[in-house]
Amino acid sequence: MIAGSAAAASAGLSASTVFLSLLVPALVLYYIYFKISRRHMIELAEKIPGPEGLPLIGNTLLLLGSSDTMFRNLYRKSFEYDQIIKLWLGPKLLIFLMDPRDVEIILSSNVYIDKSAEYRFFQPWLGNGLLISTGPKWRAHRKLIAPTFHLNVLKSFIDLFNANSRTVVERMRKEGDKEFDCHDYMSECTVEILLETAMGVSKSTQDRSGYEYAMAVMKMCDILHLRHTKVWLRPDWLFNLTKYGKDQIRLLEIIHGLTKKVIARKKQEYKSGKRNILHDTEQSSNAKTAKITSVEGLSFGQAAGLKDDLDVDDNDVGEKKRQAFLDLLMEAGQNGSVLTDEEVKEQVDTIMFEGHDTTAAASSFFLSVMGCHPDIQEKVIQELDEIFGDSDRPATFQDTLEMKYLERCLMETLRMYPPVPVIARTINTDLKLGEFSKPDFIRLENS
Repeated sequence: MIAGSAAAASAGLSASTVFLSLLVPALVLYYIYFKISRRHMIELAEKIPGPEGLPLIGNTLLLLGSSDTMFRNLYRKSFEYDQIIKLWLGPKLLIFLMDPRDVEIILSSNVYIDKSAEYRFFQPWLGNGLLISTGPKWRAHRKLIAPTFHLNVLKSFIDLFNANSRTVVERMRKEGDKEFDCHDYMSECTVEILLETAMGVSKSTQDRSGYEYAMAVMKMCDILHLRHTKVWLRPDWLFNLTKYGKDQIRLLEIIHGLTKKVIARKKQEYKSGKRNILHDTEQSSNAKTAKITSVEGLSFGQAAGLKDDLDVDDNDVGEKKRQAFLDLLMEAGQNGSVLTDEEVKEQVDTIMFEGHDTTAAASSFFLSVMGCHPDIQEKVIQELDEIFGDSDRPATFQDTLEMKYLERCLMETLRMYPPVPVIARTINTDLKLGEFSKPDFIRLENS
């Protein structure tokens, strides 16, 4: 028995020794190869400030812990540097930009549109939609879809915005003095608004699927955050074996179930000849007055010269293009002439997610900040009282142009608590920003 145990221990030790004797040289050779093959990137990266990293693992230790802990660690570390920081995650170089002028160069470009590798975790959910796609496909689909979110299109939905806003206020009012999470309410509200507007689904045909969808999206986002921060969950084959992989399958059945139902219903309407063309409500006789109003009635952002990246020339949004989002996709998807059925589904999944999640998060942050600053809240109420007086009438688009203090509060909330705090791009060519040149083949994080 003793001899057998000794032999087993000897065999085990021998196997461990062989493994380590192979692993160590392999790591050393990989390190040398990386240094030589990426010499240009490493030389430029040395000029960019950032915390010192350890051999092979770089700054990976900063990303230990929960998502909240990781974010706090990076946030505190950012104060030790100026407007640009580099981090090494093993062999991967990340560069964080915080100067708005640098970020604008990246996000306004039609060249730097390749998404970071981490975006692939969205693929089972969103396919190859606008969030993930790149190159000619991204450009063509974005050009097709952008006019459906033009301001003139959104104006036509003001009555739906009013009705859904009143409904969610009444729901929250029933909570009384209890503590509750306003994000649950705002998520359901924004899903229902998106279904009625972009998707053209009548309120009377909706059920509680909007709420189920919103809750499933929240849980899916939690899983995606885990995959971003936990190295062992990154390989698909390993992730699929875990509880989270099984949860993802179940949640995607809920999420895709709603979008498939919406698309099927819209296809049926399209075949029956029903179209949802959005026309201007203003008569031609009021054209001159409308023009004067649009000049004199500027929001705070418009007066400051701010533009949304979806802004297009008014003349480019004619009657043919002035359709709700899903109606336009139905037209483009006829016989696969512009979009295939799969591409229609991908874009619907993408807009359903991006269209409601960011708005729900921003609305929830705003309500929370207003609760924390009652003095600011009182000024907002005073502005609204000046606009509406004692009236309980619905808000008009013209009213929103007068809500300048409220708009500034919304902008400040977005600055402090952006719904998407990090946007990642892979830069495949050298890029000069300020005094630094960004090396090629890196992941660039805009924060």
